[in-house]
Amino acid sequence: MSKLINDLVGKQCIIRSEFIFSFAGKTELSCKIIDADDEWIKICYTEKKDKQVVKLMRIENIESIEEQ
Repeated sequence: MSKLINDLVGKQCIIRSEFIFSFAGKTELSCKIIDADDEWIKICYTEKKDKQVVKLMRIENIESIEEQ
């Protein structure tokens, strides 16, 4: 799976995951994929008031990724 995610590095995507609810209050998130390896994905998204947030997520917690 990481090969597929590595192809999305640098692109804007929508990630769907129940895990996202714990920090964003929803189950999908529009974000930019910064980096990925076999277990983790590094994403950047904008919170309210234009605050940039960088998070690491385990790939196993992702349900789907859609390129925007």
